[in-house]
Amino acid sequence: MVFRSLGLVGALLASSQCADDLPARCTLTSKAIAANALTLMPDARLDRVAGGFVLLGADGDHVMWQSIDTAGNAGPLRTATVPARTDGPWFGVAGTAATPGDHVVILYATNPSGSMATLTSMTVAIDGSAGAAPASVGMIPDRGAMKTPLLVSAGSGQAGQHMGLLWSLKGSSTVKAKIFGSNGQPLGDDVSLGSVDDLACPRFIAGQGDLTATFVKTTGSPPTQAVVAREFNADGSSGSTLNLGLVDWSKDEAGGCVSMAAAASGYGFGWRANGKSFSGDDYAFFDPSSGAGTYTPYQVASDERWQGGRAAPIVGLAKTSDSVPRFIVAVAGPAGGLAWEIDQGGAPMSQNVAFPSVKGNVGTFSTQSMTGGLYVTYADYTGKSASDHTAGSRIFSQVTCR
Repeated sequence: MVFRSLGLVGALLASSQCADDLPARCTLTSKAIAANALTLMPDARLDRVAGGFVLLGADGDHVMWQSIDTAGNAGPLRTATVPARTDGPWFGVAGTAATPGDHVVILYATNPSGSMATLTSMTVAIDGSAGAAPASVGMIPDRGAMKTPLLVSAGSGQAGQHMGLLWSLKGSSTVKAKIFGSNGQPLGDDVSLGSVDDLACPRFIAGQGDLTATFVKTTGSPPTQAVVAREFNADGSSGSTLNLGLVDWSKDEAGGCVSMAAAASGYGFGWRANGKSFSGDDYAFFDPSSGAGTYTPYQVASDERWQGGRAAPIVGLAKTSDSVPRFIVAVAGPAGGLAWEIDQGGAPMSQNVAFPSVKGNVGTFSTQSMTGGLYVTYADYTGKSASDHTAGSRIFSQVTCR
């Protein structure tokens, strides 16, 4: 298959240093995974599970998954049919210490009554064989009865033993999470992650904990924003919470999501900023030893200097293998994306690498960090029109920087 570089190669970074003057420190390796109902999904999700990855997605009444190793070799497509429901499904991978990642846990809502519905779980073995039958495991707000949107996200633990569910209503609400084992049963009660006046982009990431629940909260008058990261430990128990205020945060790009990557201590994180003096992508490194919530934001991609006048949003970060805090940053839009290395202060350390595509028509980028590299996957469409998602393949890429 012939690829071409995506259309952001000529983009400029916020730094005054020309990218062509920088060393070629980063390497991108890519592999095309054959087309099927899952790999061509625009929004399929890549989860980091027990030293490898699982690609997951849902299409109507079916949850689908494929295991993918770090070299991009994909296992067979597996499918489970979800029973009748009023909301969902939400899904992730779980297992035991002896057999990590051996089941897919599927959650969905049934039997709405008043403002709540029954949260139901079922499991399927990772090889597609039968697992635990549907069972009631709690309650969740009934989407149909709510006056404001219900936001729900699920994810898999890095160790492959637990999966999590995260939910909240838009507007004034309490954010809650629940952790599940491979049998589909919860490990405890709902965990409150605090009250918000509004929130954006609830999701799980591969952070300092086994599961890290993150979201952007809005509180106060005048309103201010902060990214919240609640760690869940390897045994499923709730751990520490990080709150980092965001400067000039904007929800205009990538749903307002904040990309985060764990370092030996602390996090690198990046977000879309729209301020009076700067609009583009901001990055910061938070070191807990610097004090609670203390960090310095740096500009890594400026609208003013970006080809087309609008910097692509940050979609992924990964700590490099260097002993000093350096990160790989990836940006992407509907036409494609780039990655490069930055130092602790956000300055570019390498030339860009461009993610490949046949026609420059791609789905949502899903990213994970692992062992010094950034892993990126997206559907690459080859149909006659931008809306034709019936032909193409899925690109699985690894970016490493020396």
